[in-house]
Amino acid sequence: MPLLRVGLRRIALIALATLQHAVTQSTACISTHNLVNYTADVKMRGRQMRGTLLVVDDCTFEVTDLEVSPGNAILVYGVTESSEEPDNLQNAFPISTVELAGDSFGVTVRGALLDSVTWDTIGAVIFVEKGTRALSGVVTLEGSEQSTTMFENCKTLGDNIRVRWTLDVVAGSIDIGLEGKVLQGDQLTFGPAAPESGEDGKGAMLNADAVVAGFTRNGDGFQPYALDIFMDEYEPCESFPSSQLPGQVRGVCEDGVMGDTLAVNNVELVYAHQMEEVTFIRYRRALDTGDSTYDHPLTVGTAQNFIWAITAEESPGGGGATGSFPLRQGPPIEYHGPLKYGSLKGLDLGSSTFDCYHFDPAPLGGPDEDRSDSVPPAPGVPSTALSAMLSRGKVKVAWEVDEGDGHVTFYVSATSRSHYASIAIGTKMKGSYAYVAWVDADGAGYLRSYHMRGESASSLLKVEEDLADVTVSKSPAGLVSFSFRRSLAGEGDIPTVDPHTAMPLGWALGASWSDTELTGSMEHTDWSRSPTFVTLTTGDATVAAADAEYSAHGWLMWSAWAVLVPGGVLSARYLKGFENALWLKLHQGCMYLALLFMAAGLLLAVVKTEEDGKRHFDNAHTLTGIFALALAAVQPINAIMRPPQPDSGPAGRPADGKATAGRFAVSARRVWEVSHRALAAAGVALALASLFSGIDEMENQGLSEDAAEKLE
Repeated sequence: MPLLRVGLRRIALIALATLQHAVTQSTACISTHNLVNYTADVKMRGRQMRGTLLVVDDCTFEVTDLEVSPGNAILVYGVTESSEEPDNLQNAFPISTVELAGDSFGVTVRGALLDSVTWDTIGAVIFVEKGTRALSGVVTLEGSEQSTTMFENCKTLGDNIRVRWTLDVVAGSIDIGLEGKVLQGDQLTFGPAAPESGEDGKGAMLNADAVVAGFTRNGDGFQPYALDIFMDEYEPCESFPSSQLPGQVRGVCEDGVMGDTLAVNNVELVYAHQMEEVTFIRYRRALDTGDSTYDHPLTVGTAQNFIWAITAEESPGGGGATGSFPLRQGPPIEYHGPLKYGSLKGLDLGSSTFDCYHFDPAPLGGPDEDRSDSVPPAPGVPSTALSAMLSRGKVKVAWEVDEGDGHVTFYVSATSRSHYASIAIGTKMKGSYAYVAWVDADGAGYLRSYHMRGESASSLLKVEEDLADVTVSKSPAGLVSFSFRRSLAGEGDIPTVDPHTAMPLGWALGASWSDTELTGSMEHTDWSRSPTFVTLTTGDATVAAADAEYSAHGWLMWSAWAVLVPGGVLSARYLKGFENALWLKLHQGCMYLALLFMAAGLLLAVVKTEEDGKRHFDNAHTLTGIFALALAAVQPINAIMRPPQPDSGPAGRPADGKATAGRFAVSARRVWEVSHRALAAAGVALALASLFSGIDEMENQGLSEDAAEKLE
């Protein structure tokens, strides 16, 4: 019976605790707000991000069908304004601690609002990239329309091409999204094969009804298109001689060209963008256009065959349409090549399908350096301009010098998305002269000149410089480009540009900027670390090697932590059993010499950092190094406080009459030994972390890989 009572009592306590937890949860997260059960699609901004936001209750939300391209994690922020284009990210505030992984695909993530945040304080939920705070997506909490990048279904066609679709059976239409990791100017093709075609690959393309979509060059930019085409020959679209087939064309042609009327073009371009090297085209067509000559009906509930292809711009051996076609709506349709095409058999558009995954890291057609189109040039860069990629490859600069009238024109392109991009003339951030360009929420571009009196944004002094031919733009992928013309001669804070002498150039990217008040939130999120020395007349560009002081700092720290400290540890571990005290002298000698090396290395780093005007605690290398040095400095103090060895009797037991004191001495000695070793182990672990992060820093500052490998 006592056992039974104890068991029942435990069951009752568990039930009571469960009830209390349920009550607490229900009162903490009630469902009274009018936004509960509200859903809205994430609008893509600057990052390949899709998903649907669901307001679960007064303090919980979910993001379903989440897709985020590989990269930094995504943080969940809010703004008070209900806008899909927030005016100023400086006013954004975190609303949850949840982070969305930068490699998500088709997952659901649940998060809770911070205690200080309610749905009433949020006009729009924004998703910003961790580290850069670049805007990646946005959801307004009132009147939000369906996102043009969201679809109900997805199917992979090839390694770097997929198709998405959403049916509207009532309206008798389908929205199709073609998406490919391709380069600007490349063409994507998709559509139903002929009903009678049972072949695969190229054989299925004969008499196929398809859409060719992409971006075509238009001045300095690119313009999207989606063309309704028919393939009655494996040849480019061409006119037949009038003596044979008057007025007719054959080959891979637009429906309007082939039918001699735009009325047979049955494709509507809905939306398009190019972002993170991904081309996305959304178009709409009727399930059954009623055109049996050039279109095939899409039958819901029936398996059909489809064809797809990727065509590189100006594909070798391709050859677009020949002749003049007044009704042509887009660029010539190029040959896709022997590898970049395929067929998809037995797809029912009416069945729920989601078979997609992340694209390969490199775009189809080769890495960036093989095709300069992957990095959009700054506006209006002439073919005669010289150019250089600055250190770490995040900013490209081109220029044209006119020594006759004493001017130089710079063309600057960022290769990573950001709110602002800048270049600076100078070897160090402090004392350099910077040009900062950004585009505001209204699409207006700005370029300003600053004398950098320090590293922080608030230390910048705006300079009124006479600049001409200023252009500032931002691509759909969030890449800032700008150009300007300035005098070679300097005046006051404006430096002179000598085109025959190597000029140091640095760069910085950041998440926000303002033309009025500069604050700490506007400081750069990425920068060049070391200048690139550019000679304007020859185009020679050399990244500066790491400063001698930093190199000496690295060697001193490496000698201390990788040679002397292990030497001291090994002497204590393997020489301690000998009768003499040689092990102790070696141990102490190695450790004190290591401390001397550490102090010298620390002094060099502090002096050089102060001289360069940099912050002392702005990276992992510095922080881990400081903690490691603190633990190393504690060890000599710890050694001085070492308790003496207890007096021992026979068999190592405490001597007679000293049992109590002996036990205390043994205990104190043991505690000291454990603490001494633990502090040493922690210091070595932190030092190793600091050592490897320091190697990364040296590589970032332009030190060659061979030199960095020597430190490893």
